[in-house]
Amino acid sequence: MSQTITPDIVRQAMLNLLTTRDLARIARKTELTILNWRKKGLPIVTVPGSGRDSVRFIRDEAIAWMKENGHRVYLEDEVGAAA
Repeated sequence: MSQTITPDIVRQAMLNLLTTRDLARIARKTELTILNWRKKGLPIVTVPGSGRDSVRFIRDEAIAWMKENGHRVYLEDEVGAAA
């Protein structure tokens, strides 16, 4: 599923938008794995700009999708506990 969001929404939600690299870090997976998950239905948003649209992930939606599909999520507050 993909939706285009406006620049105003982007400004309001910037902290909740993740890049592929950000999501790979949270999932402790490669960026290629994240791209494969997109093909399996990981929700994305398209951020317009600079003549080329960028794909981002809404943090809460991506985390929910990962959990629903049996993938572990490594959040910042869990990192210290896991060590």
